[in-house]
Amino acid sequence: MKKKFLSTTFLILSLLMINVLIFNKYTDKSIVVAESFNGWKEEGNERYFFQNSKKFTGEYQNKYFVNGKYANGVYNGTLYKNGDISTNAYVGEIFYGSDGKPANGWYDDGSNWYFFQNGKKHNGYGVDGNGKRYFVNGKYANGYVGGIFYSKGKPVNGWYDDGKDWYFFRDGKKYTGKAKDENGEMYFVKGKYANTYIDGVFYKDGKIANWWCDDGKDWYFFQNGKKHNGYGIDANGKRYFISGKYANAYVDEIFYSEGKIANWWFNDGEAWYFFQNGKKHNGYGIDANGKRYFVDGKYANGIYGGKLYKDGIESKGRTYVNGIFYDENISPADGWYDDGDAWYFFKDGKKYTGKAVDGNGEMYFVKGKYANAYIDGIFYSEGKIANWWCDDGSDWYFFKDGKKYTGKAVDGNGEMYFIKGKYANTYIDGIFYSKGKIANWWCDDGNAWYFFQNGKKHNGYGIDANGKRYFVDGKYANGIYGGKLYKNGIESKGRTYVNGIFYDGNIRPANGWYDDGDTWYFFKDGKKYTGKAVDGNGEMYFVKGKYANTYIDGIFYSEGKIANWWCDDGTDWYFFKDGKKFTGFGVDANGKRYFVKGKYANGIYNGKLYKNGLESNGNTYVNGIFYDGNIRPANGWYDDGSNWYFFKDGKKYTGKAVDGNGEMYFIGGKYAHTYINGIFYGAGKIANGWYDDGDAWYFFQGGKKHTGYATDENGQRYFVNGKYANGRYGGKLYKEGLESDGNTYINGIFYSGDKYPANGWYDDGDDWYFFRNGKKHTGYATDENGEKYFVDGKYANGFYGGKSYLDGEEVDLADSDWYVKDGVWRVKNSGRSCHVNGDFIVISLSDQKLWLVRDGRIISKIGIVSGKPSSPTVTGNFRILSKEYSRILRGPGYASWVQYWMPFHGGYGIHDANWQPSSAFSNSSYYRWGGSHGCVNVYPGSMGKIYNNSYVGMRVIVY
Repeated sequence: MKKKFLSTTFLILSLLMINVLIFNKYTDKSIVVAESFNGWKEEGNERYFFQNSKKFTGEYQNKYFVNGKYANGVYNGTLYKNGDISTNAYVGEIFYGSDGKPANGWYDDGSNWYFFQNGKKHNGYGVDGNGKRYFVNGKYANGYVGGIFYSKGKPVNGWYDDGKDWYFFRDGKKYTGKAKDENGEMYFVKGKYANTYIDGVFYKDGKIANWWCDDGKDWYFFQNGKKHNGYGIDANGKRYFISGKYANAYVDEIFYSEGKIANWWFNDGEAWYFFQNGKKHNGYGIDANGKRYFVDGKYANGIYGGKLYKDGIESKGRTYVNGIFYDENISPADGWYDDGDAWYFFKDGKKYTGKAVDGNGEMYFVKGKYANAYIDGIFYSEGKIANWWCDDGSDWYFFKDGKKYTGKAVDGNGEMYFIKGKYANTYIDGIFYSKGKIANWWCDDGNAWYFFQNGKKHNGYGIDANGKRYFVDGKYANGIYGGKLYKNGIESKGRTYVNGIFYDGNIRPANGWYDDGDTWYFFKDGKKYTGKAVDGNGEMYFVKGKYANTYIDGIFYSEGKIANWWCDDGTDWYFFKDGKKFTGFGVDANGKRYFVKGKYANGIYNGKLYKNGLESNGNTYVNGIFYDGNIRPANGWYDDGSNWYFFKDGKKYTGKAVDGNGEMYFIGGKYAHTYINGIFYGAGKIANGWYDDGDAWYFFQGGKKHTGYATDENGQRYFVNGKYANGRYGGKLYKEGLESDGNTYINGIFYSGDKYPANGWYDDGDDWYFFRNGKKHTGYATDENGEKYFVDGKYANGFYGGKSYLDGEEVDLADSDWYVKDGVWRVKNSGRSCHVNGDFIVISLSDQKLWLVRDGRIISKIGIVSGKPSSPTVTGNFRILSKEYSRILRGPGYASWVQYWMPFHGGYGIHDANWQPSSAFSNSSYYRWGGSHGCVNVYPGSMGKIYNNSYVGMRVIVY
C-alpha cells in the first residue's frame, strides 16, 4: 500500500515538471491554458454536458448524450427520449420495440397488434410462432393478395367464401381440374363445380353428365358426357336420340318424332306428313278428320284407281283438285264453267289465257276471263282489240286498233285532236289546243296562263270574265302602249306601279318624293332611289327611297346625314363623330365622358381606370373584372360589396390557389364544396370525414366515399360507399358499421343467426314470421306443413287476389253454395274442393254470410247484417273472447238488449238482433243502409245454434 502511494505521488510530480518545462519553452507569456472541464455548462441560453471540455456524445450514468444534450431520436439504431431508451413508439413509419430498437415480431402499437420487420408493419412472408405466414400491413393476410387468396396468412385449400361466393381453392387459387371434396372426385373450373365441356366431355355440377343437362345453349341428353345418339331411357321411357335431342328425323328410312317412331301427322322438316310405322302412309287411314285416303303421307288429291279424290275424300267433280277444275264427268274442264265463285273459260282444267273461240267468236282470254289488258302492246277490252274510250286500269284513253290514238278523230264530243289517247293540251303547228279543241280563252300552255284567240296568244282588245281588256301577247297590258298607260289591261291615269315602275300623274316615271299609297318615298326614274341626291333638306343619302340609316363605305348615316351623336346602327347604340364610332373625350347629354369605339370607356386606358366613361379609383367591377384600390385586377380575398371572394386577375377564381389556409380549391371565388374530377372537396380541401355532398351525408377519405374501416366520433366503423355498412360485406354481416351476429333487421331485411337473409320461420323479436330472402313472405311457399299461401309472413286468412284462404290454404268461402261430403268442403257446379279441419266461424262481408264449422264440417250457414259503410266490421283472424247471455249493449246514442253476445275483438262481436227485419238476413246489400255499428247481427232464430256450438278461444275469420 505504501509503495503504491509513493508511486502515484512520483507520477504526479513528474507530470508537473514536464508541464513547467513545456511552458517555459514558449516566449509568449500571454497564453493561458484552461484546465480540463467536466459537467454541465451554460452557453447562451442553453445548457450542455461536457466531458474533457467537449460537448459529450455517448453514455454517461445510464443517460445517452448527443453534442452535450440528452439524446432525443435514433442514434446507433436505438430510440432515445431525454437520454433514456424509448420503447413502443413510432418515429416516422418505424416502430421501436421494448428494447428501443426497430421492432421485429408481434407488437401492440397502441391501436392493435401487428407483426413488424425492421420496425415496419410487415408485408410479405414472415415467420412467427405459427410458422411461415403471409402478412399485409402487419396482419395475417385474409383475402386476395397478388391473385392468391389467403386465410390467416396461409394460401387456402378447399372450399372458402371469398366475400362474393364460395369457391374451391388450391394453393390460394380458384382451382381448375380434378380434385376431391366431400362429394368425392369432382371436376372444378375456376373454383366452381364444372358445368361445361372439358376435352369434349360435358360435366354437370362437377361430374360427367349422364342425364338431361343444360350446356348453356340448350338442354341435351348426355351419356358419359356426350350428347347421346341412339336409344336411351329417360323419365319419358325409351326414346331415340340424335345429338342429345329426341330424334325428329329419318333413321334408316324410318321417321322418328320426339324420339318415337312416327304414327301420326308430323313435320319432317320439309312438310307435314301422315306416318304409319315411321313411313309416309299410302292408302286409307284415320286421323282427327276421320277416314281419309293418303298418297305419300298426304291427303289424296287427284285421280287414283279411277276415282277422284279431294283432301283424301272421294269427289263427284265440279271442284278444284291440285289447281285443276274437274267437270261432272271427273275430267279436266274445257269451256265456260261456274267454279262456285264465278264463270270462267277453262282449257284442260285451267283458267285459260290466250286466243280461243266461244259463242262470241274469237276472243282473247286472261285467266279465264275476257281480256281487259295490254297484250304485246295492244289493248284488249272485253276480249276484243280496243277502238274507243277504254279504262286501261290506270286511266281512260281513246284507242284505235288497240293503241292510244294521236291525231284527229270523232268521239261523243265531235271532232277532237288527241295525243296519246288524251285530248290535246299543247301547241300543234303553232296553234294551241285545249282539251282537244283550238284554244279561244284563258288556257295554261304549260308555262303560264294566256288569253288565246283562234289558238294564238291575243294582242289587242278582248273580252274575258273581267270584261273588256287590252292584251299584249296573251297577257293583260302593263305599261305604255300607243301613248297610253295600261295596268292589268285597263287604261290608267298614273300615280301607280306598273311592272315595278311608279308613274306620276303625268304618266311618266316618278322623280322626287311621292306617296305611293303606303308611304312617302324618294324616286328616280320610277324606282325607289339609293344614293346621294338633293331634296328640300339639301344633299342627302337615300337607301331604297328612304333617308339612309346604315353604314355606307364604312361611314354611318343617320336620317340621311353623316352621324354625329348617339345612333342605333342596328346592332347597338354608339356615339359617332363624322360617321365613325368615337374614341376619346367627348360631350353628350351626360356631360364629358371618355369613349372607346363609340361606347363609354370601361377598363384601363392610358394608365387610368374608367367605368362608364368616368375615371374610377377601383374597388369595383368593370366589364366583369373586379379592380382593387390600386386599380389593378384583384388577386386574393376581397369584399366586392356583397360578400368576400377570392379573385385571380379580377375574376372570382375557380381552381387551386394558396391563401392563408394553405393550398385550397376554389369555385366561383368560394372554397369548393363539391365534386371535382370525382374527388369531393369540403371547405376547399379534399374531404376527410363526414360531409354533406348535396344529396346526403357521407364519410370521405381522400375525397372519396370511403369503403373499409375508419374511425369517426362513434368510434371505429366499417363503411361502404361513405355510409355505415348495412348488410353482408367480405363474408361478414354489418349493421350501422358494426359487425352483427344476425337475428336483426338491416335495411328492411331480416338476417338470421347464420348472418344470411332469413328463409323460413323466425322470431324477429315481435312475433314468428315466415321469411323469404329476409322479407316477410307474401305468396305461396312450402314449410313443414306443406305448401301454404302467406301474407306478410303469416298464413293467409281472408280474401286476397280474388281468392279466399284459411290458414294458408285456398278455400271457396266467397261462394255461398257449399256442401260437405266425406269431410271435404265442395262447391256446387265448380268441382273445386278443399280439405278443412278444426273448429271455426267464417264471416264473409261481401256475401253477408256466416259459416259455423265443427270438425271440418259446416253445421250452419246463415245470412248476417254487418257494419254499415260508416262503421264497418273489422276484418282479420280473431278468437271468441267470451260467451255472455242476456246483455245490454251500449254505445253512443243506443242501448240494445241481446240474448246472446260473443265478442271477438274489442267491442266487435256476434249477437242476435231482434230489431232487424227478417228480410235483412237474406239481402246481401241491406247492410249498406241498415247495417250495424260494427258488430255481426244474426237472426234471433239462428243465434241459439251458433251460440251453443261455439266456445271461448274458437277462431273467427272475418274477410
